[in-house]
Amino acid sequence: MEGISSVFGIPGKDKIKVSEDDLKKLPLIKWCILETIRLRAPGAITRKVMKPVKILNYTVPSGDLLMLSPFWLHRNPKYFPEPELFKPERWKEANLEKHAFLDYFVAFGSGKYQCPGRWLALLEIEICIILLFYYYDCSLLDPLPKQRSLHLLGVQQPEGQCRIEYKQRK
Repeated sequence: MEGISSVFGIPGKDKIKVSEDDLKKLPLIKWCILETIRLRAPGAITRKVMKPVKILNYTVPSGDLLMLSPFWLHRNPKYFPEPELFKPERWKEANLEKHAFLDYFVAFGSGKYQCPGRWLALLEIEICIILLFYYYDCSLLDPLPKQRSLHLLGVQQPEGQCRIEYKQRK
């Protein structure tokens, strides 16, 4: 909240407008969003094999489907040191100004198959979070629930509830 207040002033009833320059002053928000997505990447990436490909000692024939789980790739310490830790500062290394993610971050796909709306989606999440924390005090009503131990596809669900209380700032 301190960073948001330093850019927009003390929260009140006034409406604020979020500009591109404002967003540049709050990089930690975008880093936190990307780190959350890295740790909770949904879905799977599937590709049809066009010609036989050798992976280690196995040849995958053409016509087969290969699947990649962003969830597990993002937890590989070879690509993301200390992968289980929430470390937003790791995104300092990404060239987000030039619309480049960290290498091996595939939550939005990869190469020419990346989601065309990825930057708009991130922008909308960023603005939503700024407005939420500018206008509301938020607090957890429950301890953080444990993660489920196995995750293959879809959005990972926690083992218990996690209620949040929102109170409008005055």
